[in-house]
Amino acid sequence: MIEQKVTNSDNTTFVVHDDPVIQTAMEVLELFRKSNIVVLKGKGKAIPSTVAVANIIIDNFLKDRCSAKKIDVDSEIPNDGRMVSNIVIILEKNN
Repeated sequence: MIEQKVTNSDNTTFVVHDDPVIQTAMEVLELFRKSNIVVLKGKGKAIPSTVAVANIIIDNFLKDRCSAKKIDVDSEIPNDGRMVSNIVIILEKNN
């Protein structure tokens, strides 16, 4: 399941799920055609995939042309009482 939401003309938010990592990285790469900033979000079991996608973009696809501007890691406790971690990685194209 892929969910993307354009928040404004300067950046795009992409929610990473448990889809294949390379396929997800290709979709994120396409978003860089429209925007200089892409915000990756992952929750729970999708956190490793989110980090992997960011690494593939930074180290392979846009090597020396993209960097992680900010990384936030947090947790929340929903109504069911189980703690769920989440991550937000802001990728930015270098000018």
